[in-house]
Amino acid sequence: MPVTPKLSKLFYDRLGEQVANELVKWFKRCGRRLSQSTAGAQPQLTAGAQRTELRAELNAKIDSLGAQVTATLERRLGEQTR
Repeated sequence: MPVTPKLSKLFYDRLGEQVANELVKWFKRCGRRLSQSTAGAQPQLTAGAQRTELRAELNAKIDSLGAQVTATLERRLGEQTR
């Protein structure tokens, strides 16, 4: 996912280089995991009976990743403001 230079500069200005780099790496890892999960789930998506269950599992994974992102950002921003 490309990031505009202005957004990237804002991240680095606000969070500092180390935290911004860590955040970028974390997003890349999550993106890879999500790609792997969805690629492995693709054959199951075509099986009509499993579709609803799979959606619920994927939504749970997305919610979990969102919670992890939020917790990481809050922790890192808290460290930056100390």
